[in-house]
Amino acid sequence: AKDTPLVKSQLISKDKTTQIVELSVKKTNSHTIATIKKELTSAIQTKGVKTYLTGSDVLDHDFSESTEKGVKKTEIIAVIFIFVVLLLVFRSPITPIISLLTVGVSGLISISLVTNLVKYFGFPFSNFSEVFIIIVLFGIGTDYNILLYNEFRSDLTNGLTKSEATRQALKVGGRTIIYSGASVLIGMTTLFFAKFSLYRSA
Repeated sequence: AKDTPLVKSQLISKDKTTQIVELSVKKTNSHTIATIKKELTSAIQTKGVKTYLTGSDVLDHDFSESTEKGVKKTEIIAVIFIFVVLLLVFRSPITPIISLLTVGVSGLISISLVTNLVKYFGFPFSNFSEVFIIIVLFGIGTDYNILLYNEFRSDLTNGLTKSEATRQALKVGGRTIIYSGASVLIGMTTLFFAKFSLYRSA
């Protein structure tokens, strides 16, 4: 079948400089896509010829790898940016550290919760779900922290003790955070009704 003119026209370019070669590789438990890709890339190397390896599984693997690298880069940039902003606002290195720790813990809990929802309840998931979680949590979480810290600092300047200022900040700021969080939850939940799977995974 590959010798027919129709197939040849699809596999060989008109100027005869490029040719597509099809390979069928059987996947096994001992050979992951990464291993197969590495072995095939090494095997097809030909001196004086440019060779490329592609395919749905290879592209999926590359996409997952680039997404993971993007997530790590996003985390690093977010942490540095938030630390600098909080340091400039509160002029204390302790406040940014506490804020990042609380947001980091909430991030771990959220990712674990989402993973279980996907595993046991079939919730939609994509390679960008973790990115969504990190961006939303670092953005909104830091805003909520700043709100609480400002309320706490304001109560201290009004003569309240630290324990009283803490209770007042949680009472006033906490109520605002609950209302704001509820509106964000409703907004994000509406994405479930979108037909595009990437939006649903958010």
